Amino acid sequence: MFRKSLFLGLTMMLAAVLVYLVIEGRRREKQQSTVRPVEVVRESTPSRTRVIGPGDLEIVESKTELATSGAQIGQPVSKSSPAAITATHRITIRSNARIAYRNLALKFSYLGRGEKVLETRTVPVAEFIQPGQARALAEIKEESLPAGTLKCLATIAYADIESLPKQP
Repeated sequence: MFRKSLFLGLTMMLAAVLVYLVIEGRRREKQQSTVRPVEVVRESTPSRTRVIGPGDLEIVESKTELATSGAQIGQPVSKSSPAAITATHRITIRSNARIAYRNLALKFSYLGRGEKVLETRTVPVAEFIQPGQARALAEIKEESLPAGTLKCLATIAYADIESLPKQP
């Protein structure tokens, strides 16, 4: 009889604890649902957007002068007298866009015999080009070009869109 009463008492205590936990859990859920989270909205400053290979910027004129010390351009270079090939680029770019561009990067592909690409270099140019404007860039000099360089192909690798100031 003692065992039955002990078992019954422990079972009643366990049931009371379970009921208490269920009621307390529901009360906490109600408190959490009445408090709404606060949404914080911050305004960030606009950043530049980079356009890869912009179609509305075009190279109007590209002149490349190849110079070498020690051998003629296109002639084989002997190991005893290596030639240092340098290129001087004169580039004119026109914008056919409605937006302004800044911080261009030009890609120069140096070609050898059979139009084979010997080396490609990307050169950043800190210029600002207004919509509809044509701009002649400053001379760009590249040194230590690969032996056998015969000509150069210039393209625009990317440009940053200039962000407009906010209107009040």
